[in-house]
Amino acid sequence: MSKSAKVHMENLPFCHPLVEDLPPSKAVRFIAKALPHGVKRPMIIDAGCGEGRDTLFLLDNGFSVIALDISRQNLYKLSKKAKDAKIPSERLHCLNVDLVGSIPIKDATIEAVSDVWVLVLVRNQLLA
Repeated sequence: MSKSAKVHMENLPFCHPLVEDLPPSKAVRFIAKALPHGVKRPMIIDAGCGEGRDTLFLLDNGFSVIALDISRQNLYKLSKKAKDAKIPSERLHCLNVDLVGSIPIKDATIEAVSDVWVLVLVRNQLLA
């Protein structure tokens, strides 16, 4: 198990109850206002998407999202929420990845990356 996976599992009981009922982060609200909307939907990466609080907000605001998370369970819950909200499947791409390694994204134009807490934890583990 990688260091980031271990940190994720250790912090999971503390993070999820705190995040679940919060409104979308300031970062994704800023992204939604700052990026132009047009015929082509901008592609956003949500690193450490969890169960999709910010991802669903971005999808609701017309963006396409590549949702990255180390937890398959989180990605399953996010996919179910998106399906229940009738989000077209081509607008959400869920990838089960450990952010310490390479991220398998090919031939995509990414407009922004959203990260709430996750990459800081990964960086701290790499430096430890």
